[in-house]
Parts: sequence; structure tokens; C-alpha cells
Amino acid sequence: MAYIKYVQNNIKKHKIINKRLRKKEFELGYENEKLQEFEEYIKNRRVAIIGLGVSNLPLIDYFHEKKSNVTVFDSREIGEIPKEIIDKITNYTMEMSLRKRIFIKIA
Repeated sequence: MAYIKYVQNNIKKHKIINKRLRKKEFELGYENEKLQEFEEYIKNRRVAIIGLGVSNLPLIDYFHEKKSNVTVFDSREIGEIPKEIIDKITNYTMEMSLRKRIFIKIA
């Protein structure tokens, strides 16, 4: 449970920092054209998130916000992954490939 709280706090911090940076860029009249180009490019594209470690969890929200078609791969069984993460992936209607079937869907 502490792990989930740690991840949730980091995700919140990341979102706050990202909002502040975008606001500052707007105030300065700066637009990150490459980022905007990438965000437009990934809409409705197939994306793989390999591993549900701490560093990849924010990607679930990010790619959901960008309307990408995401498949999540992890080497663990469903019972080994925290329920909150599984619920989020399910609510976002993302596909999952777990354990032995981990790389079957990539091909």
C-alpha cells in the first residue's frame, strides 16, 4: 500500500510540475513544437508499456490522455500487481498481456 501512495504522490507532483512548465512556456510565448508534434502523432496509435514499475505508471495516464491505443505488458501474474493499477488499466480499457503471454501480442 505504501508503494501505491508513493507512486500516486509522484504522479501528482509530475502533473503539477508539467502544468507549471506549460504555463511558464505560455507566459514566455514559447511553444514546444516537437512535443506538440509528438502528442499529435501518438493519437490513436498503438503504444506498448513494458513493465508496470514506478517509472512507467505515469505513462498509463499520459497515453490515456493522448488517446493512444495502449497495451500493457508485465512479467507478473495479475494477483501480484496492485489492484489500483489493474483497476486503472481496466477503466481506461487498455489491453494487458501478463506473465507467460507477455510478448505474444507484440509481433
